[in-house]
Amino acid sequence: MDKPVIVKESTDSEGVDTDLMSRIIPILGAGNLKKLMGLKVLISGISGLGAEIAKNLILTGLGVVTIHDTEKVDWIDLSSHFYLTEADIGKNRAEASKAKLAELNPYVKVNLSTEPLTDDYLNQFQVVVCVDYTSEEKLLHVSEYCHAHDPAIVFIKADIRGLFCSVFSDFGPKHVIYDKTGEEPRQAIITSISNSNPAVITTHEEKPHGLGEGDYVEFCEVKGMVEINNPDRDSEEAGEKKEVSPLAAVKVLSTKGLYGLEVELDTTNFQPYSGGGLINQIKVEEHVSFKSYRESLEHPGEFMISDFAKFGRAEQLHFGFQALHKFQAKHSALPEPGNAEHAAEVVQIAKDLNANANQGTHKVEEIDENLISKLALTARGNLNPMAAFVGGIVAQEVIKVTGKFNPVTQWFYFDSLECLPEQPVSVPKLEGTRYDGQIAVFGTDFQKQLGNLQLFLVGAGALGCEFLKNFALMGISAGEEGLLSLTDMDNIEKSNLSRQFLFRDSDIGKMKSACASAAAKKMNPNLRIKASEVPVGEDTEDTWNDTFWSGQDLVVNALDNIKARLYVDSQCVRYLKPLLESGTLGTKANSQVIVPRMTESYGSSRDPPDTAIPMCTLKNFPHQIEHTIEWGRDKFAGYFTNAVEDANNWVSGSDFLDRIKQVESYAAKKERLQSCLQLLKLYNYGKADFQTCVEWARLQFEELFHNTIAQLLYNFPLDATTSTGAPFWSGPKRPPTPLKFDPNNATHLDFIIAAANLLAFNFHVPQVRDKDQVKEMVGKVHVPPFSPQQGVKIKSGETDTTEEGAEDDEQKVANLIAELGQLDKAKYPVGESGRCFEPAQFEKDDDSNYHISFITQASNLRAANYKIQPADFHKTKKIAGRIIPAIATTTAMITGLVGLELYKVVQGASVPIERYRNSFVNLALPSFVQSEPMPCTKNKSDPAKGLKYYPEGWTLWDNFVIDEGDITFQQLLDLFKAKHNLEVTSVSCGTTLVYNPYFPNHKNRLGTKISEFVRTSVPSYDLKDTDKHMYIVVLTEDEEGNDVEIPDPVILKFK
Repeated sequence: MDKPVIVKESTDSEGVDTDLMSRIIPILGAGNLKKLMGLKVLISGISGLGAEIAKNLILTGLGVVTIHDTEKVDWIDLSSHFYLTEADIGKNRAEASKAKLAELNPYVKVNLSTEPLTDDYLNQFQVVVCVDYTSEEKLLHVSEYCHAHDPAIVFIKADIRGLFCSVFSDFGPKHVIYDKTGEEPRQAIITSISNSNPAVITTHEEKPHGLGEGDYVEFCEVKGMVEINNPDRDSEEAGEKKEVSPLAAVKVLSTKGLYGLEVELDTTNFQPYSGGGLINQIKVEEHVSFKSYRESLEHPGEFMISDFAKFGRAEQLHFGFQALHKFQAKHSALPEPGNAEHAAEVVQIAKDLNANANQGTHKVEEIDENLISKLALTARGNLNPMAAFVGGIVAQEVIKVTGKFNPVTQWFYFDSLECLPEQPVSVPKLEGTRYDGQIAVFGTDFQKQLGNLQLFLVGAGALGCEFLKNFALMGISAGEEGLLSLTDMDNIEKSNLSRQFLFRDSDIGKMKSACASAAAKKMNPNLRIKASEVPVGEDTEDTWNDTFWSGQDLVVNALDNIKARLYVDSQCVRYLKPLLESGTLGTKANSQVIVPRMTESYGSSRDPPDTAIPMCTLKNFPHQIEHTIEWGRDKFAGYFTNAVEDANNWVSGSDFLDRIKQVESYAAKKERLQSCLQLLKLYNYGKADFQTCVEWARLQFEELFHNTIAQLLYNFPLDATTSTGAPFWSGPKRPPTPLKFDPNNATHLDFIIAAANLLAFNFHVPQVRDKDQVKEMVGKVHVPPFSPQQGVKIKSGETDTTEEGAEDDEQKVANLIAELGQLDKAKYPVGESGRCFEPAQFEKDDDSNYHISFITQASNLRAANYKIQPADFHKTKKIAGRIIPAIATTTAMITGLVGLELYKVVQGASVPIERYRNSFVNLALPSFVQSEPMPCTKNKSDPAKGLKYYPEGWTLWDNFVIDEGDITFQQLLDLFKAKHNLEVTSVSCGTTLVYNPYFPNHKNRLGTKISEFVRTSVPSYDLKDTDKHMYIVVLTEDEEGNDVEIPDPVILKFK
């Protein structure tokens, strides 16, 4: 068996515009972005699909993208090509596209070719992508040349035929993958290791180990069984390949529940395990051999499956697409839309291919005539959602040339036949309109339906830009009665430009909604769009009111936060509007279709909330880099924001001391007062200079990374035990080591530079960025020796009820307040901003402001205290900045799938739930899972459980409507009794209980109109004079006094 080869991913970002690429770096890594910057890619065939692939790759930052085409622009291209217009008809497709594609990223060189491809020309590229090729002969030649080239040129073929697509990948006979998933390596704390063959490992129950069969791991810090520790740990340089000790990569044979695993290692003769240790997942090289295109036609291997409801369909389509090629070779064109004779000929070709297949090659029992016929009948269709979907997949395949992520192996077939109406579509002769590619599949009447849609798009970020492009090309809201309402409250930032492709450098600082709508209008001048900057939420219901929501046909979310999604979802439920929901996270994406009275809503099921880091772990017992990064961010906020604002409040004479008195513990009061007083004294009435800032930074280093750690070890010595006699420093509690400052250590000095410059910013003092200058300054600082304090109380864990702090904290608080009183407020100058000091408001996207730099150095120094693997600048930025990794490929792909669901939603009630699809995709693996949406739950009474519903079987989509005019409380009670035989037990409106029969004074309200009472007495509900209805919550019970649940809310119509 070959020894596994470990490759550490390079983090070198030299030459990478990290501001522009800040959302992509967490996905690909800075080192892989540098690889891509040296890549030359040829995209041959600039149809709508070719343009999508080019756009996604240019945004991702490849070195050279060459677009090649010999075809002329036709009307049918305009249905999916976002950079072609009516004026381009008859021009070369690549020539007409180049200038606009080149605008997407100034770092990418976009070349053009319109001549037939030759072997010499192909020789310059590392990847060749052939798109919608009509000639099988040309495909075979190009693919054979690429496969035989040394080293192999990656060859990718992609075709879209209406609602069908085919993707083929050939990475050559010797492709190396060093990270199949792109996920962060797992780490777990060890609690036991057996002396056996194979060895059995048990991990701490703090969290599941998350490892699987076939993974590789290493061991470190194990006590007793020291032989198992990896001797080569930390010896490999990033980007360097190296064969290492067998203990550097041990294979996992099987898992034993969530906290156990069996590894390929004989520990029989090792010393017994006595405690401690970590198990770390290791990424190792995997060598994969790909077949050539020619060989794969006959021996395709296993097909990827995206929808298990269509099991066996890929095997059929493998013949169907070959049959289309042969039809094209014979007729020089694809089958005509709706032409039954052409379809029958394609079916027969497929049958012949299957019948004549050699023994041992690909073969099916029987050709599915209905499937292949539909492929032929819609083959000339050119649909933007399909181009967006496949364009995202193929661009991600190109990126995999770096060795990161797992390529398609090797065929991927996909169809969305369920988009077609139940009744056959009557397709007219195509007469030259920009929607011909869509009309070829769905007909003219459906195109008019799309044009007259009233659609609300919430968000104009990455998803929103892709949706706008898709909707413009699909002709949505481009009819006389259509209107696309768009809203987004954000401004454009530089980091947006790597995936929000409607924006340019000149748009930075402008509003997203206005710029995005203008760009979409350029793609389709007939698009009727209204842009807004008003957010959607409870506070803006005067803008997004009943009239607005009632007038919408469809809502599409393009949001990046749960709260806003839930609100839009609740409004769609209230107004019975279909909602298309989607989201991305790096290479992962999901989409959900929500149909009134049919499916569950977005809010019906939610992921569990992220687990917060326990305060005790954060303060004293970190064991993961995430803990130290969060600690570093807290220190940033405490030093450079909170303490500064406290000092400003004190200078301004506000209620600073009153706020301090409200703080619960004396230890916390002391900490805030010390920080504020220290800042005021350091400033020294405006006499502080940069040397002052350096001295403070050096003393903070000593306090944070030496003194605090030494005090912790004084309280809990290394040989301390718990009340049960177990070692205190075990499991998640890692024993720390105080650090000794070394000016020649880059992390130590960088901490001083960042901290001093941030304080200088607070003080309006000129900053010093020169390392040698700062190094000289820090050498002048006197650091007093440390002596541990007696009587300091530190919690030993989350269950410890000890009140932290020192015994004399109360007296120290009084002293600090007195010391503050001795300072002269009048000597602290207040600037034009009305403040003496300038707080540092955390900004993650400016790498020059020292915010992330401080957090990185502080986190890594604390990690050194606790022997935790450090994190580089980019990983720290991702975690501290709560950055959601994003890349154009994933965004484009998922919006394409949403577009396919839109086709179904527009067809209305005729589409059963079985034809809708929710999608879950991971382009890294790659994995495609489509499934039928969950139906909405029907509430059914169960006397045995004490559950009673009225009316029986109501769902979240049902409303209890009372259309009896402007009624009183008494009339409401009488109506429920007379019509539904229910007693009203309470009525609420907004956040106010407005009626309860058990409250004596509420009986006085019975003769009052509900609307009148709400207007005068319920400030939490804004009922306007123009409103035609209102919402209340009514609780009821039956004659026996049993609770009866009715739909919530109750709608009172009074006009």
